[in-house]
Amino acid sequence: MSFPISYEIIYSKRKSVAIQIRPDGQVIVRAPYGCPRSFINSFIHQKADWIVKHSAENKQRYEKQVQLKKVSSGTSKAR
Repeated sequence: MSFPISYEIIYSKRKSVAIQIRPDGQVIVRAPYGCPRSFINSFIHQKADWIVKHSAENKQRYEKQVQLKKVSSGTSKAR
């Protein structure tokens, strides 16, 4: 698996680390305050295959939705 994966960390009042993949494929890591960066890096490395798979799926789905919106927005109206 190729590393590094780019991601954004959001610290909050929580007890566990979670990975969120946004529709455009951006990776967000949610972690508790005080969680060491080394732990987050190893967690991301451990879940790298899952992240790559789901990022690609979400990005593909997102691009498909954008194309559908362009078509349905009237860019191809017939007169």
